[in-house]
Amino acid sequence: MARKLRTFLEKYRTSTAAGGMVALGVALLMWRSAQPTNERGWIEEATYLPTVDFDNETITVKNVRCFNWSENAPPKGRYDTRTYDLGKLVTLDFILSRFGKMKKLNGHTLLSFGFEGGEYLTVSVEIRREEGQHYSFLRGLFRHYELMYVFADERDIIRLRTNIRRESTFLFPVKVGVPKIRKLLVSILKRANSLAETPEFYHSVKNSCTTNLISHFNEVGLCKANEHGPRAVFSGLADSLLYDLGLIGDGTELKEFQKKHAISKLAQDYGDGPDFSRVIRS
Repeated sequence: MARKLRTFLEKYRTSTAAGGMVALGVALLMWRSAQPTNERGWIEEATYLPTVDFDNETITVKNVRCFNWSENAPPKGRYDTRTYDLGKLVTLDFILSRFGKMKKLNGHTLLSFGFEGGEYLTVSVEIRREEGQHYSFLRGLFRHYELMYVFADERDIIRLRTNIRRESTFLFPVKVGVPKIRKLLVSILKRANSLAETPEFYHSVKNSCTTNLISHFNEVGLCKANEHGPRAVFSGLADSLLYDLGLIGDGTELKEFQKKHAISKLAQDYGDGPDFSRVIRS
């Protein structure tokens, strides 16, 4: 749909003012009639949507992404089916990765659920990119991308940001009891199943990474926050929002707390070893 729209506007760009108005009207109709789909030419790391089967305390997550990323070569892709015991869920971490020229505003947020034995399941709400597409906040306002939930291994999705993209990344323990961590994970898993059945468009303000996470927080009673407020829309500010909500923090000032939980250098110094999750929490 986006390609058809660009072709149409290009054809009429030199037309008269009246023709331009007609072109604009048709373009608006085409935009409003666009429908999300799960059938496009996706990039490799967005090929498969995760789905979840529930069996009492046991959850089986299909299409857990376990890519091995390299700075100088294409990633080695692998998707796993993994089983988790909700009764062994013990921790929740909030991850913020800042990037770009406006790092104070530009960021991406993730959650990592920790289980007994040192196993982690990381959740990332993202645009589902087609080949040749790149993220743009402005394009994200106009039905340019579909939305996807990614479930991944930490060595894939965190290391991609710390070691490959060299983003400024922080890992904050969330101060919440296990019963609510469990409710939060179940809420997220059910949303992933819903997206596999009924696709949605990503929206930079209304349906983005942090706005979705805050919505889940609100749903399970972790907080009462404006999921479309400025610190949810501009994800680089999300840590200050959670800090003010009392979900993260240790009594120190936010800047000091951020320094304590910066993980980029730890991850880069360690590399791609089997103890990645333990090292970034050391």
